[in-house]
Parts: sequence; C-alpha cells; structure tokens
Amino acid sequence: MKNIVEVKNNQAVTDSVQVAKKFGKENSKVVRDIEKLLSEGSAKIGDTQMFLKSSYVHPQNKQTYKKYYMTKDGFTLLAFGFTGKKAKEFKLDYIQAFNKMESYIKKHNETQLPNSPEEKLLLTMEVTNRTVKRVESIEKDVNELKNNVVIDSGSYAAIGRLVSRRVYEFLDERRYQHNRENVSALFSDINHGIKQVTGVRTRSQIKSKDFEKVMQYIDAWEPATATKMELINKKVEA
Repeated sequence: MKNIVEVKNNQAVTDSVQVAKKFGKENSKVVRDIEKLLSEGSAKIGDTQMFLKSSYVHPQNKQTYKKYYMTKDGFTLLAFGFTGKKAKEFKLDYIQAFNKMESYIKKHNETQLPNSPEEKLLLTMEVTNRTVKRVESIEKDVNELKNNVVIDSGSYAAIGRLVSRRVYEFLDERRYQHNRENVSALFSDINHGIKQVTGVRTRSQIKSKDFEKVMQYIDAWEPATATKMELINKKVEA
C-alpha cells in the first residue's frame, strides 16, 4: 500500500496513475472513467469536488499526460465499476490506506493547531523564521548558481579577440616576426596567466563573474620575463 494514498491540501488523496497501477489498468482508461463521472455530474457531494485534474510526465517517453487526484469519496465512486476478487482486495487496501492517512491528518492537526493567543503568536513567529530561512537559502542557491555560471559564447569570443589583439600588438611593438613559434609562445604565456587569475583549466570554464577581471588582465598583460627572453633568443638566432 506504499504511496497509494498521499496528503494534498491537508486531505487524503490518491491519483489515477496509482489506481491504474494497482488495478492493472491503463491510466488513460481510468481518466476516461473519471471524466465520464464528471460529465454525468455525479462527481460532487454538495460543493465538495471529488476529482482534481492534473498532469504528470511519463518517466520513459518524457511526454506529459493527464491524471486526476481523487478523494476517498471519489475513489469509492470510481471503484464501483471495478469487479472481480482481486479488485475487491485492492479496494479494501485503498480504504484502509485512506483511513490511516485521514487518521494521521486529524491527529496531526489536533496536536499542531494553536489554541491560545500566545501559542498563535509563537506559531506565527516560527513560520516567519522558517520563511526567512527559506528565503536566505534560496538567495544563497541563486548566488551560488550565478557564481558558477560559465561565460556564454559571446563573452568567450570577446576574450579570444582581445587575446589575439594583445599578442599581435606585442609582436608589432617589439618588431618580432609573426611566425608560429613567437605567436605560440605568447599565446601560451597569456593563457597561463588567465588560468592563474581564474583558477580554471580552459577558457571555456571561465565563470561569468570573472569575465571583467579576465578582460582587465588581458588588457594590462605583459609576457613573463622567461617568455621575453625566449623571443629575444629566437630573434638573435634568426
């Protein structure tokens, strides 16, 4: 009987998917039977609605399908049409599960509802504190998400353009050749610096929060002394 009855809006309910599984039927057929009851106008007791339309995502094909939540009265009305020895056993399982859940809800409400003004005030303060903690937790999660979002393709391209510009500016300022060795040495140097500044392995892992810092670093970049010496030696050898 696990999970066949749950609490929704402080009321014991089950749904058409669970009923279909328990009675060996297809959810679509159970939904059809419920909608027939609705069309006949027999799914209400006074102003109390026995069925509530909802939906679910099928775990295999990821498609969205209709389902209905139903109260104990709604289930009883629906199950009138289910016959057979097994069906009778399943009906009893459901009734027992509904009774246990309703008993739990009643007991829970009786022990939790405040009576005196002081108790109501304490409950209000407790709910407020819980709400504040939830908001703080959500804000923390949002900030962590923002801090861990990597740069988009536009920012990635902007970094690449600035890196290339600074590399070739340095070559031109020092009148070094634009050969593969010189270009490779400078790209390696500036990329190494970006990794040190951001703590990532590749540019694609740069966080959005570090974008401005990376752009400032590239704009102010100068090759390391070892890289400059490498370029000088290659120029002398040439």
